[in-house]
Amino acid sequence: MSITTDSSSTIVVKILLTGASGFLGQHFLHSFVRYNAKRDFAENSVKYHITALYHTASQDFVTAAQALSSDKVQISCQKCNLVEYNPAADEVYDVCLHTAAMANIRACQNNPELAKAINVPTSFFQAINKKIPMIVALSTDQVYDGKQQQ
Repeated sequence: MSITTDSSSTIVVKILLTGASGFLGQHFLHSFVRYNAKRDFAENSVKYHITALYHTASQDFVTAAQALSSDKVQISCQKCNLVEYNPAADEVYDVCLHTAAMANIRACQNNPELAKAINVPTSFFQAINKKIPMIVALSTDQVYDGKQQQ
């Protein structure tokens, strides 16, 4: 991991969250902030910076997500097209939590190429592979039901 420290020797963990405005992404943000609000860090020695990527969301989502920020967890929202995402040279993260998905079954059936590009984001993973040491891909059964194809 490439966890850094700031000028006060505070450990800073940088998280890239995809699909932040989706079902899993929103639940992650709320749960993560709630959990860390209850933790007693030794002299605030750990802070988290979350870059929350979203494709479609209202301004209400952005406002609500950024309002969750605290002295322990900072959240910044960034609109992006995951299929075309390429992190800037100076963007470094410790972990990517990939929760983005095209979960609407009818939309997936109508546009299978786009569904595959979003739900199996090979180009995204290749773009971040050298910049992020850990990628965690999560989904609901809307995308991956756990059954093998016949």
